Amino acid sequence: MQLQTFEVVVIRFMQTAGARELLIHELLAVDKTISNEIIYQLMLVIELVNCLQYLRRYVRHDLIYFSEDELIQFGVTSSALRELKTTTAIKKLFAYQAEKVEHAFIKASEKLTVKMRSDLSYLLLRCQIARATLKEIQASDFLVWENLFLLTPLR
Repeated sequence: MQLQTFEVVVIRFMQTAGARELLIHELLAVDKTISNEIIYQLMLVIELVNCLQYLRRYVRHDLIYFSEDELIQFGVTSSALRELKTTTAIKKLFAYQAEKVEHAFIKASEKLTVKMRSDLSYLLLRCQIARATLKEIQASDFLVWENLFLLTPLR
């Protein structure tokens, strides 16, 4: 499965993980004034990190959650990803994904009030875990083929 643009990737995430997050938000009966956009931005943080963290598994199942236009931008082909080797171009693609994670988190965080932060603590906690995992991936120089990054229970 290849997705043409990042917008298509985001729509796919909204249809799957986004729907899950909205349902959780509704079931927890937290503040109904929190916009879906904020929830989607926080969900995007988690899902983009998952794409890097579990990339080996996804590629083996022919699921590539990087958009075609981004692959072209960084000179990475689907077949290069299937080789499971970390190249300079692939590292640049991964670094770009990491930037998008931080951008999505900052964009959502700027809109949160203290009350919203309290109501979304479950989702913000998951975002912090995802961001900590991303920091580990970055510290390894994006060696996601060679390593599965899981945080210890103490973290």
